[in-house]
Formats: sequence, structure tokens, C-alpha cells
Amino acid sequence: MKAAIFYFTMSGNTELAAKEVAEATGAPLVRLHAEPPYTVDDIDWTHPDARCTREHKDHSLLPRVKPFGVDISSLDTVFIGFPIWCTKNRPSFARS
Repeated sequence: MKAAIFYFTMSGNTELAAKEVAEATGAPLVRLHAEPPYTVDDIDWTHPDARCTREHKDHSLLPRVKPFGVDISSLDTVFIGFPIWCTKNRPSFARS
């Protein structure tokens, strides 16, 4: 099985989970980054004008994913890890 683990993290929790999957599967880790990068203020979901709040309400505001240099067509299995924001839904980044 040729696999890779793609993940996005801000606080490091998703990275910890991705590392556990990597240890169990032997698959390499590929950290994903938003373009432009998120700041701490961007992910303050309690603020009505925070970037994550605006993206959550308006799906046309999806962030771009910075190129990651892996040919996914050569993979049999892709693991995707992303954080939970706004207490119940994935971040807009996961829809990009």
C-alpha cells in the first residue's frame, strides 16, 4: 500500500493524531498550509469578524492550499486530518 497522511493543524492537536497514524501505518506525513496562512486572530471563532467565522458562513471564501509537492495520483490510500473549529464543523480549509 502506498499511502500518505495529509494534515492541517494550528494548535498541534491534529499533528499529534497524524503522527499516531504515521506510526501505525508507516506512511509519510505531509503538513498542509493555507495561503495566506492563518493567524491566531483568524481562528478566534468567538469573534463574529474572525476569518474562520466568515469562511464558515460564506463558502466562497475558501482558502487556497499551498502546493505540497506530492503526486497524489501515485497513492493508493490518502489519510486526511483536520481540526474541528466552531465546536462542530471542520474548518473551511478542509473543503478547499
